[in-house]
This record gives sequence, C-alpha cells and structure tokens, in this order.
Amino acid sequence: MKNRNVRFYGLMAGFILFFSILTCGCITITIYDSDCCQGPHVTGEGIPGVYPMGRIWGYIKNNSGQPIANAQITLTPGTGSATSNSAGKYVTSFVDYGLYTLTVTANGYQPGGGQVNVNALSVRKDYTLNPQ
Repeated sequence: MKNRNVRFYGLMAGFILFFSILTCGCITITIYDSDCCQGPHVTGEGIPGVYPMGRIWGYIKNNSGQPIANAQITLTPGTGSATSNSAGKYVTSFVDYGLYTLTVTANGYQPGGGQVNVNALSVRKDYTLNPQ
C-alpha cells in the first residue's frame, strides 16, 4: 500500500479527506501541538511542491533538564533563526525543504546542534547543552 501525503486546512479539509480516501483507501491524521502548528494534516510519503516550506521547533535544555532561555538558534545555509523563550522553546521562521545545519549557542554553555532535514511543515528537534 502506498501512502499519500496531503495537508489540509480550513474549508478544503472535507474535500481533500474525501479525495484521499477514494484514492488510497486509508489515511492517518496527526494533530500537532497548537503552540507550534495549526490543525491536522494527513501524513505519508510526500508530494514535492505541495508544501515546499517548513519550520523547525523544539526545546533547548541543559544537562540537568532545565530550560535554557535566550539561546540563539541559527540555520545554514539560509537565514532561518530563532531565540528560545523562558520554557526553552524555539520556533524558526519558515525555510525551504532541505538539509540544514542548526547551531545552538547560549551564554555559559558549549555550542550544540546538528543536521536537520526539513521535509514537513513542522520538524521537531530538541537539544541539550553542556556547561562550559
């Protein structure tokens, strides 16, 4: 069975849900954290060009599990960036689908990060930073 990747919002939901069931027979609906992304979407294999942008979100914590506020998150290549809030949560601006290097820096901590593949509307990446 081949999965389909169709995202829908608002009034189009009913039509797309009906169309998805007719074309593939079954779907999976995932509800995301309302602080990050809005509404349900159908997950699956991916259709290039349908939603070619996404954003990265997650939490920055120290090695004791405490949130790190004001951590700076940068993406290369590109201009995506974010700053963590008091709960350690960050959400980048929307970026094109692709592979990025995410770097996390915060005063008093060693830099962290890694590679992130943005291939969906929302990609979660949590990071733990060690003290200097």
